[in-house]
Amino acid sequence: PGSTGPWTPLTYPRFERIDNGDLLMEFRIGQSGSGDSWIHRYSSTTGLWSNVGKYLQGEDNNAYINGFSSAGGKLYASWTVRETPTASTNHDFYFAFSEDAGRSWKQTNRQSVALPITPSTPGIKVYSIPQNSEIINQEAQFADDQGRFHALMRDNSTGTALFYHYLRTADGTFSKTAIKAPGLSTPPYLAYRGKIVATGDSVIAVLPDAPKATVQLWAATA
Repeated sequence: PGSTGPWTPLTYPRFERIDNGDLLMEFRIGQSGSGDSWIHRYSSTTGLWSNVGKYLQGEDNNAYINGFSSAGGKLYASWTVRETPTASTNHDFYFAFSEDAGRSWKQTNRQSVALPITPSTPGIKVYSIPQNSEIINQEAQFADDQGRFHALMRDNSTGTALFYHYLRTADGTFSKTAIKAPGLSTPPYLAYRGKIVATGDSVIAVLPDAPKATVQLWAATA
């Protein structure tokens, strides 16, 4: 109640509470390989929804976000882009953050970007990863209390499929580090997704080991 569309074809809804107690709903309008991403906001004061707007727009493709994370007054999103309904066309690692609950967005160096963000928006693509790199869309991300941002994705850009920890420090610097945990199997393509979470000064990766039919937990300190 209180909001305006679009409502269909709506897929992948996500909810995230922001610092003042309001609730954001993020979702895609479109289909695999062609779609845009929108944000609507629920007011904990009035009990009504409002349309914040379209923040990601496809260019005959669509963004698949790893998550929608609120921490320390900021909202974070990271994603890969798919060109067709086929998962092998996923490519690249993108990132943006908002300081006003999704109304405006910035690239990692804090420079504002025009909305809606597209795959060709300058400064949004952080890492170039080609198609056919076995990227799994919608894997995982987390923003911690120290102002750091973490994402978990996999690819075979080195010739071997590996899980990677993407870290953005509070000053906006990114790094991409392979998780070479001893005894962890090579992640099969299109196998189960992992998760990542930070607690205190440590980060924990929850990694499915499909060949061994197990789930493993690995942790690292800062």
